[in-house]
Amino acid sequence: MIRFEAALKTAVIAVLMIALTPLIHSALGLLVSQEASITGEPTIPILLPFVCVQAVLMVVVFGQVKDHLPVAAGWSKGLLFGSFFLLAVQVPSVFGVIAFEPGRDWEWFTPAKVANYSTLLGDTLVFLAVGTALGLLFPSRRGAPPGLSRGLVSAMITGAVAFPLGLFGIVHLAFLALPLDDPNAPVGRSLWFDLIFYGAFFMTGLCLPWLHGVLRRIDGAAPLRRVLRSTALFGLLWLPVQNFMVVFGWEVGGALVFSTLSMAPVFLVFALSERLARE
Repeated sequence: MIRFEAALKTAVIAVLMIALTPLIHSALGLLVSQEASITGEPTIPILLPFVCVQAVLMVVVFGQVKDHLPVAAGWSKGLLFGSFFLLAVQVPSVFGVIAFEPGRDWEWFTPAKVANYSTLLGDTLVFLAVGTALGLLFPSRRGAPPGLSRGLVSAMITGAVAFPLGLFGIVHLAFLALPLDDPNAPVGRSLWFDLIFYGAFFMTGLCLPWLHGVLRRIDGAAPLRRVLRSTALFGLLWLPVQNFMVVFGWEVGGALVFSTLSMAPVFLVFALSERLARE
């Protein structure tokens, strides 16, 4: 009975994401034209399974962290989780897309970029609503202290620098070695591209130590096990978004390579967080 209830609630989250996403984006489309969109139109038969899988994975991760989030019980836990997802995953990933507009470097308000900002606003509204729904449907009566220690602050600052630099380094090294010809590969481009696309992921590096601090409260596992657990759980949120451009017709091979490589700096930041948290 409990499993059926959990499955039903998960289905509600999936339906909410499927319904809210086109509704909010269509409403924003009345204000901001999407004709110049950098990504193009999504392929609906691919989009729907992506969204359903993403909903299930968000429920799984929220179930692991909800008892240890440093806010009161109820919807606020879900809202905090949704905010973390936005800042760590969705916002830097979607914002970085503006770097792909050809021939418009250093221009911030072209029609294509404005369309992307509109998409980012829509995603923000969707995932704040989804996060709140998670908190309501999967309640937790346990709270946790904020625990913003000196070590955690140091880890967040370190992560904000280490993650984008690590991502840039490993992606460029790998694409030099791999015979992969992808027109959308994030290598061999301009200074503008590197600063915007990779630089936006400073937000990811800033947020990862906070997540690790939350997950460290679960039990007294060994340091390496804690790092691996944090990496695996974050990967459930991270990987679907890093492969999401496939929905818009981008190459599957390039997306899989990038998303797989990106897990290395994720592990690195969690390992640094584990070390700095003990100082």
